[in-house]
Formats: sequence, structure tokens, C-alpha cells
Amino acid sequence: LLDNMRPEQPLSLRCLSTLNLACECLKPDFSRQLRAHGLVNKILVLLKDALEHPSLQVVTATFFFVICQHRMDSSDLDRKCVELLNGLLEKSSDDIHDYSEQQKEDKGSLLEGKAAREYEKIKQKAKSVLEKCSPLPLKDKERGSGRKEDDKEEDEEVIEVQNFDQDGLKPACLTISELVSECFHNLTSNQSNCHWIKEEMRILGTLDHVANIAIALSNSITWDESEEIDKKELLLKLLRSLKLLENVTFLNKGNQTYLTVFDGSLLISKLCKLIAFSQNLLIHNSA
Repeated sequence: LLDNMRPEQPLSLRCLSTLNLACECLKPDFSRQLRAHGLVNKILVLLKDALEHPSLQVVTATFFFVICQHRMDSSDLDRKCVELLNGLLEKSSDDIHDYSEQQKEDKGSLLEGKAAREYEKIKQKAKSVLEKCSPLPLKDKERGSGRKEDDKEEDEEVIEVQNFDQDGLKPACLTISELVSECFHNLTSNQSNCHWIKEEMRILGTLDHVANIAIALSNSITWDESEEIDKKELLLKLLRSLKLLENVTFLNKGNQTYLTVFDGSLLISKLCKLIAFSQNLLIHNSA
């Protein structure tokens, strides 16, 4: 699979090989072996040109999302991998304006003919992989500072459809930027050794993209029952974005200060309005 992912191979072969590898990573034991042998960094080096190809962006985000589900933390990566993730987030965040318009960050719309058809095939295959992943919970399980805790439980955490938590957010509905955000969410959840990645996220501009996603989501959650937008899905996405912001600001004054003044304190203003909206929603539902 790794040989087929090399830059000199045909794009379609590289994409399919990456998705096949992602399928294998659904198995915790396989995922652990990749990390134990330091192959995650090598794989992302093979995909370093992902920013140049829409199809490769899709499969790279899918692969990394899957492997991050098995307690991978920032010690498994180097700075170049974080730069690639940030690049994916930056590329896919360009089109974020208003979720109420059901915006699509689909770079494949710029393709034509055979390239467009191949892109759609890859996107559907990636979606089928994500459909095998467990929903993202509203509340994360508590993690200790070490990785031995819960190792026994992880053996039983093969990502299967029958274990779906109906209250969770299904990964197959996530955009590329949201998949990458979830990767950062997992990487920053273990607070014992993720300080460096929090700093890199601020330096590289990752925090800007995450904050903009949260702002766009909060703009789209309005008090209008006539709208046909699935507010539950939007709320779940917003909660996941806010959880990531919580992770990166925890015990990090640099990130706290940066996000407080970000874009003229726009994020803080939106969150204050969101609190008022939530209060009104509670009152309405309890009436």
C-alpha cells in the first residue's frame, strides 16, 4: 500500500491505496502498529502534495481522521505533519461563509470531465469509510495523562456500525475542514504532552481557521423554526468546535489571549450571543 502511495504513482491509485489503508486503520491493533513503527509520519510524507489535488485532500483527511480515533497524540507526529494538517484546513476553509446556505467546500466542482468523475468516485469511497466510524460523542471520555489507561477497553473499540451512539455526530457528514478539526481535537485531548502542538496551531494560523468555523456555525444557528436546516447537526458541529477551542486554550495563556482579541473579539461576541440563544431555547422547550 505504501509503495502505491508514492508521488510518482497515478493519482487514482494513490487515493485508493490511502483509503484502503484507512480501512485497515479501523482496527485498533493495526493502528497501534503503525504508530509503534513510526509509519504515520512516513505516510504523511508520501501525501505531502495533497494540497495540490482535491482528491488527495479528501483521502488524506479521511485517513488521518480514522487513525486519530485510536488515542493518537501529538507525540506521534512531527512539525511537518502538523503543517500538512494546517494546510488541509486552510485549503478547505476558504469557502466557509454561512452554514445556513449549506455551503460546500467542494473543490471538485472546479474539475471537469474524467477528473470530475474520478473525484466523485473517490469522495463516495471516502464517505463509505467514514460511515464505518463511530459517531462523535457530545462529551468526550475522560483521559488520563498516560496511555496505558483504557488500553484494555481500546481492544474492544473496533469502529462498527452496530455500536453507533444515536446522539453523536456522524463522521460521514463532516466536511474536510471539520475532519481535520477533529484530528486536532484528538491530538490536543491528552493534555500531558500537547503543549508544543498548541503553540504550532497558533503560529501556523490553525487557530484562525478553527475560530472562523465556530463563528460561521454560530451565525447559522438562528431562532427561526421555519428554516429547513438541521439545527441539531449544526449544534453538534459547533459543540465539537468549541471543545477543540477549549482544548487549545487550557493552561495556555498565549492561545487564550490570541482568541480573546481575534478579529476584534468577534469570537467572544458570538459566543455571548450563543449563550443568550441557548437560554431562550431552553425556555421555549420547557414551556
